[in-house]
Amino acid sequence: MELRGLAVAIYPEIQMLKVRVAQVRDGVADSKKRYGQLFGQNIAWDLRSITSITVPPMLERNTDKLFLLGEVAGPSCIQLVRFVAQYDEFAERLVAHIVTLNAEQWQETIDQLDEHLALLDGVIDKCEMEVRPIHNSIKG
Repeated sequence: MELRGLAVAIYPEIQMLKVRVAQVRDGVADSKKRYGQLFGQNIAWDLRSITSITVPPMLERNTDKLFLLGEVAGPSCIQLVRFVAQYDEFAERLVAHIVTLNAEQWQETIDQLDEHLALLDGVIDKCEMEVRPIHNSIKG
């Protein structure tokens, strides 16, 4: 019973992470167009909010219970929580570095997020695929 409740609690957040990754990509692309030739220090505050992806509340609260999701979904969800935290730390360090850069440099530097976002997308997809059957078994 706890397994199903956990799946129902975290599944929407896993799906929302996919949406947030897309928002970050769109926000970065928009910033590059909008801020163009400004120096990094002029846009760092905006970039911090644009690039931030935090661990969703139910995933964070239940991190110590994710193993209940089984041999496949459990490790994937634990990996997701860790990867989101690592991404957010990386993005924050990157934005802190951007403060010191000129217009051309910050645009090149922010492109480093793409690789991390692609990896995050893969981890989200894997976790979602493995939690979906547990979540969907409740609906029926």
